Amino acid sequence: MLAFLGQAAAGPETAAAAAESMTDPSRWMDLLMDKGPALGIQVLTALAILVVGRIVAGAIRNSVKKVMTKQGVDPSLTGFIGSLIYFAIMAFTLIAVVGKFGVQTASFVAILGAAGFAVGMALQGTLGNFSSGVMLLLFRPFTAGDVI
Repeated sequence: MLAFLGQAAAGPETAAAAAESMTDPSRWMDLLMDKGPALGIQVLTALAILVVGRIVAGAIRNSVKKVMTKQGVDPSLTGFIGSLIYFAIMAFTLIAVVGKFGVQTASFVAILGAAGFAVGMALQGTLGNFSSGVMLLLFRPFTAGDVI
């Protein structure tokens, strides 16, 4: 494919020859025979990373939920924290899968960081109120019947 792009940039007469060579079935078969096994191993490894990551994320989510339930944390907060942990681990797993195919993952991490910063700045007041609510659920400084 890179040879095709290089030939296309060289000029119109070589671009036509490059386009004709890409439609040749024998060239595709040669490419498949050369690169196919390595690509197949990459795909299988990526699927294995995805499956293991999903299992690990589910196990960690369930163990965090059990610990929080034993500690008497509010069930709505337990579900939220469990889901937050699960999706964070799955995001790292997906970045690892993409990295397995040779894509530079530093740009993905930078984009996620910048997006998180932007959302945090945009929702600064709302997130402050949300974190106050989470702290009230965790520490329970008030009980039913208290006068505030």
